[in-house]
Amino acid sequence: YCKQGFPYSMERVSFFVTFFSQTGEWTDHEQSLLTRAMIKFPGGTPNRWDKIAVEIGRSVEEVSHLAACLYFV
Repeated sequence: YCKQGFPYSMERVSFFVTFFSQTGEWTDHEQSLLTRAMIKFPGGTPNRWDKIAVEIGRSVEEVSHLAACLYFV
């Protein structure tokens, strides 16, 4: 889930409802793994999101979207 708080636009809320209904909600443990993987594979690492996805066991789309929600919004 996104911890940024509201208000969000309806388009953004719709995106997250659709996204999480397809992928399942992230556990706190998975979010922790994402944070650790982003440190292990810093920006500039070749195929960074592929490596992070393998590390966590989620798709590249899933990890990049959650990272954008948690860290880049």
